[in-house]
Amino acid sequence: MNVNRIIWIVLDSVGIGEARDAAKFGDEGADTLGHTAWANGGLNIPNMVKLGIGNIDGAHNLERCDNPIGCFGKLAEISAGKDTTIGHWEMAGIYLRIRFLCIQTDFRRILLMNLSEKQVCRVYYAISRLQEHR
Repeated sequence: MNVNRIIWIVLDSVGIGEARDAAKFGDEGADTLGHTAWANGGLNIPNMVKLGIGNIDGAHNLERCDNPIGCFGKLAEISAGKDTTIGHWEMAGIYLRIRFLCIQTDFRRILLMNLSEKQVCRVYYAISRLQEHR
C-alpha cells in the first residue's frame, strides 16, 4: 500500500476504557468517552463512527462500524506516568524512564499549608483582584 498522507487525530483527555496501569493512579474503571456516551444516551459522532472509534478495544456505549474507513487504535504509554505531556512526547518518539510527579491530593491545600499567613492573604487578594477584572 502506498501512503501519501496521514491525518493523525489525537483526542486528548478522551479516554476509551482504563489503562493497564490504572490501579497505580486510582483510575480503575476510567472510560471518559464511554461514560459520556452513556450519560447522554449516546453521541452524535457519525464521522468518528465511520473512522472506527466504536471498534477500538475497550470502547463502551459507542456505535461500531462494520467497514470502517480509517485506521484506529488506543495508545498505551510505555513511559512511567499518566501525564498528557508524556503521551505527546511518546508520539514524537521520546520515552521517560522515571515518572513525573503525580499530585493526587488537593494541591491548593498543600500549597496554602506551606505558606505563611501573610503570604496566604496576598494569594487570596491577588485571586480576588483577578476575578474583578473578568
